[in-house]
Amino acid sequence: MAEKEKKSGRREAIRVRRRIETVPSTAPPWTGPFKAICSECYDEFFITPKEGVETLTCPNCDHPAKAPSQEFLRKLGHLKRLERKKLTLALVFFGIMFLLGLVWLFLMVNEPAYIGAAGMHYGFVAALILCFVLVIYFGAGYEGSRHDVYF
Repeated sequence: MAEKEKKSGRREAIRVRRRIETVPSTAPPWTGPFKAICSECYDEFFITPKEGVETLTCPNCDHPAKAPSQEFLRKLGHLKRLERKKLTLALVFFGIMFLLGLVWLFLMVNEPAYIGAAGMHYGFVAALILCFVLVIYFGAGYEGSRHDVYF
């Protein structure tokens, strides 16, 4: 049983390493500020990458660290763009799901009682379920692709 857990953890590490190593060489580096976490005090703060800066210090505990390289900033930019894309897709499908739910609710409330044709609105329910599954899929993908920067 313990061997099985080792293999699954190793596969996950290999998959993450491949995802990081397959960053296109033409990807632009991250230029804006990004959130970093100090490895000593776990304080979160923003770092703005600048040319010529050799070391960074934590504003809380004065822990020094080496400034990020251009290669690191290129990988970070690629991973952050993937992360943002998955979050955007999850939010778009959540909005579609919300609107479909409202339309379905209004159709069911305003439907005359004598018609009894509630079966014709099952397409909205199917679309709601599909959007829900897509929100869960892209939301889990977003959570799985989040990358925190520790130094």
